[in-house]
Amino acid sequence: FQAEDGIRDIGVTGVQTCALPILLLWTVRSVLAPFVIGAILTYLIHPLIQLTSRYTRLPRVGSVAVVYLAVAGLITWGVIVLVPVVSKEARELSITLPRIVARARDVIDQDPHLSFVGYDVSIAPLVDEVTRSVGTVVSAVSRSLLDTAVATVETFFKGMLTLVITFYLLMGAERFKWWVGHHTPQPYRDELSPIVKEIDRILGRFLRGEVVLIVIMTIATWATLSALGIRYALILGLIAGILELIPFVGTWMAAIPAVVVAVATPSPHGWSPLVSAGIVGLAYFLLRHAEDYFVIPVVMGRAVHIHALVAMFSVLSGAVLGGVLGMFLGVPTAATLRIIIGYIYGKLTEPMPSPDQDRMLSEASAHVPGMEKAG
Repeated sequence: FQAEDGIRDIGVTGVQTCALPILLLWTVRSVLAPFVIGAILTYLIHPLIQLTSRYTRLPRVGSVAVVYLAVAGLITWGVIVLVPVVSKEARELSITLPRIVARARDVIDQDPHLSFVGYDVSIAPLVDEVTRSVGTVVSAVSRSLLDTAVATVETFFKGMLTLVITFYLLMGAERFKWWVGHHTPQPYRDELSPIVKEIDRILGRFLRGEVVLIVIMTIATWATLSALGIRYALILGLIAGILELIPFVGTWMAAIPAVVVAVATPSPHGWSPLVSAGIVGLAYFLLRHAEDYFVIPVVMGRAVHIHALVAMFSVLSGAVLGGVLGMFLGVPTAATLRIIIGYIYGKLTEPMPSPDQDRMLSEASAHVPGMEKAG
């Protein structure tokens, strides 16, 4: 009974210890984004700083400065070169989107049936639903233009704050690890060290792999659609990259707007609208399988070891709680909880030594030469 009471007390204490910081973070969640993004950037940049220190023999401050300047140059190039192009395509797409949907509907209304294995399938209900959804999106975008303009200044200052936070995290990462290890009692240090290392390995591998995967699929989708002559290829490529955050179904969701654009806009190759849409759909199908069989095994591996349904639930839950950032963090958070819950479950189900076993161990140790002196 004493052992059971002890386990119950440990469980209650653990829940209370975890609940307080979670409640505090939830209360101040509106200001967490720069700190979370700074932590993600730290995971992404830290290996580059280690490599720079190893090969240049620079002190950590110098390595951080070199890598920071390189990353800042890359971001500046992106802002100068890519942002104007993306903004132009986004404006054009927002203006022509209702026309594109109407044109696609007219093309499909000419023959609203698809033949599949000898069966005729009506796609009219699907077209109606897509039309309603796009109309809702267009109205929402129109209403939010002023809010977006106002939020630009706030986004700029948050971006600057994120860079400052990332700099301090990079400078103090090794010192923080040493401080935590030094102030953790030795028995707990030996027990918790493998868990912390495993969580750190999963977070680092997943976050870096996910960013690389998004970049690869964005570029691959943009290049493919550009080769096929599809308008708004850059915007559609960015959509495909962002939807990579949703496991398994993200690629198919990204294919829908590309197919609609292919149906509604003339093809420079002289293809009919339905042929153009079919080729675009086939291109997304091939990209998805190339990603599954070649890109993901190399970039990601089996980084998180969680079930597909758990991953999808984590991403969608993260989207509800934190938007795109929540989607990005959903899977690594679930993987971290899996490790922590597995550790707690193992401790709670670990057989407790009986008093007789303790007495037998004490007697055995007393007869080992040198044991008493060592004690």
